[in-house]
This record gives sequence, structure tokens and C-alpha cells, in this order.
Amino acid sequence: MAERVTERVREWHAWAGDLDDLSRLGSEVEALYKKLCDIAAADLEETLAALPEPRNGDEGAFRRRILREQMRFRMTAADGHDRVSGEINEVRREMDRRTTTEVLFEAELNYGKDSLSVTLRRNRNPYASQAVRLHVRSHNSGWAREAFAHLSDQVQRGIPWWHKVHSTTGAAIFAGLNYAVIFCTLALLFWPMIKRENYSILISLATLLIFAIAGIAGRLRLWVFPTFEITGSEGIPKGNRVAPYLLTLAASIVIGIIVNRIS
Repeated sequence: MAERVTERVREWHAWAGDLDDLSRLGSEVEALYKKLCDIAAADLEETLAALPEPRNGDEGAFRRRILREQMRFRMTAADGHDRVSGEINEVRREMDRRTTTEVLFEAELNYGKDSLSVTLRRNRNPYASQAVRLHVRSHNSGWAREAFAHLSDQVQRGIPWWHKVHSTTGAAIFAGLNYAVIFCTLALLFWPMIKRENYSILISLATLLIFAIAGIAGRLRLWVFPTFEITGSEGIPKGNRVAPYLLTLAASIVIGIIVNRIS
């Protein structure tokens, strides 16, 4: 009969926080991992207690050593092709928050049969929508449910308000808004020429913009709203700082052109 395994996965579009927030998240992963190790050690001691002496002593030492060898927790930070792994404080000292592109908190027991991981990644592909992934897998269903619920709450604290801009719908809306602003701006600027050409130039402009926006909208979205960002001492994500300026600039350009045309 196959063993029952509980496996749960949850993904988000973006995460932002400072180094303390990142360390706190890693510490929560480590604490849950240690709790699973304690459960496994207690189960082992219960099994060993049922063994007859003196076999208990030899087999007990062997099984305890094997259990320790199966336990693993580490943090990994990636900066391009360079990766550093180890304890949270050790990795944190070597990290450069400005260039770190990926962070992984990973815990394993029983040679990976029980595992817990949180991955945070800065996407460079505009079509990759998920950047944060929580994965829990264990034969202990109670621990798996607890770990999944607790870490979901912890990760959620770092999810920025604009994270859905990286969803399929959000990306389409973002591209559409870019298209609308640029199209209206150019149309209003060259309106006399458009009228002289009997509006045929408007169709050409609309067609050209479709290809242009398709190429730049995704990269602009990733620049304004990074999918993974370790903030500085101010603790304000780039999206929170840049988005209001871009919206104000776009609105000012369109309004200014309309006012000039009317006058």
C-alpha cells in the first residue's frame, strides 16, 4: 500500500521587502523544518523504545546518525550565474540586495521525501507570470497543512498591492494602457496631418504601435514593477515610487495636448 503524501503548492506574482523581511521569512521556514525534525526524532525514539535490549543501543545509534544525515536546511542566493548557499546569516552577509535575482529557502528530511521550500525570483521574461513559489510535501499531513498555512501568511505580508499587474489579465491591461496613451498622444500631435491624409495615416499608426507596444510593454512592466525586490533602508518598493510619477506624466502629456488643440 502506497504511503499517503500531502503536497501543496501556492504561487504569487511578486514579492518585495528588505533584508530583515527576507531573513524573517527564512527563519520561519527553518523553524517549521526544525519542528518536523523534532517530530521525526520523537517517532524514532518511540520505535527504538520498542526494540529489545541490547539491540536497542546499536540500532539506536545507527538510526539516529542516519536521521541526522537526512536533515538539511539551507538558504541560497543567486546573482546571475553566481550562487552562494549556507546558513541565513552567512548568506545574508554575502548578498548584494541590488543585484540578487533569486533567493531559495529549502528544507529536506528523509532524502527529500519530506520537503519545504520558498522560492523568490526576479523574472526577466515578460511572459513568466509567477515569481514566488511555496511548496510543501510531507508524509505528516498535519505538519504539512500547518506549514503551508503559516508560510502562506508570511509570504503574503510581502506581496505588493500591484502584484496582479504580472497576471495574464494585468499584463494585457498594462499593455493596453500604454498603447492608449501613446496612440492618443501621437494622434493629437499629428491631427492636422491625419485629417489631410483622410485618416489613412491613423490606421498605419495604429498598426505600427501594436508591434512596438508588444515589444516594449512587457519589459517596461518588469522595470516599473519588479517581480522580486529587496528594498533598501527606506523600505519602499520601486513600483510604489515610480508608478505615481508615470501615471502623472502620462496624464499631463495627454491633457496638455488636448488643451493646446482646443486653444
